[in-house]
Amino acid sequence: MDSEILKKQVGLKIKELRQKKGLSRKQIAGKLDISENGVGHIERGEVDISLARLFEIGQVLNVKINIEIDESLDSNEKNIFNFNKAKITNTKYLNVEITSLEINEINLKHELEKALILLQEREKEVDYLKREVTYLSEENSRLKHNIYD
Repeated sequence: MDSEILKKQVGLKIKELRQKKGLSRKQIAGKLDISENGVGHIERGEVDISLARLFEIGQVLNVKINIEIDESLDSNEKNIFNFNKAKITNTKYLNVEITSLEINEINLKHELEKALILLQEREKEVDYLKREVTYLSEENSRLKHNIYD
């Protein structure tokens, strides 16, 4: 998974949990000993945060941070990054297999936002590949022209 997407997903989840708990950025900033703008940067996924900082944020928000590394996934499947509170088990992203699900409207909104981010990134990749194909086709034609001249 692209690190920019991951930062945005984590930031969105942090923002969602902060708002759900009725806390302001200023309150979180004070507890983490960072600026209010720093919290904003984290929530917008503009900065890399360490695992240690992620766990500090979890403590401030009173949520358990659960990070799972699953080597059994096929290359076309991706884990959905989950903090707790969504009680999802046996979840796969592209092959969509969800065996146990307790999820509320906020979590659905969050999952939709993540899917939209992934879709935007995929569209960027497709555009890049189209430009690359055009360039390579032109380069191929140029090389053929040079060979036959």
